[in-house]
Amino acid sequence: MVKFALLASAIALASPALAQDAPPATSPAPQSAPTTVDRAGPVAAPESNAARDAAIPASIVAPEAEAAAKPAAAGTPAADIINAEFGSYDKDGDGVLNVAEFDAWMVALKKASDPTTDAASPAMKTYLAEAFAQADADKSKTVTKAELTAFLSQQG
Repeated sequence: MVKFALLASAIALASPALAQDAPPATSPAPQSAPTTVDRAGPVAAPESNAARDAAIPASIVAPEAEAAAKPAAAGTPAADIINAEFGSYDKDGDGVLNVAEFDAWMVALKKASDPTTDAASPAMKTYLAEAFAQADADKSKTVTKAELTAFLSQQG
């Protein structure tokens, strides 16, 4: 019985040392922090998300978020066409498109790809209303060049 008690005590004292993992000598890659706590003792807290995200370039972490945050840059096909043609659809020259001006442009775009497009059809009217609502990001009841560029860039 005494031998068993001494053996159990020795194992209990040695188990924290045996439970620790040493990084392999041949692998330079850091290991991620464990997410659970074993019975051998406390585990170091994993690094914070902010610290981890700061170490990773933003272009790798969220390219979609970056693209959604800004409209297409000048020089892209959508931006070039919008810059060239915006004035011809902005009939009142106020720098923004109202519903009628926006609808005229969208009908022209649809007709370019499908000459049988009927601007008076209920389906087309529904499409135009939904497209304007989506393009008018700031809900000002007008569409700016930047909003139109963002809208048409995501459509492609």
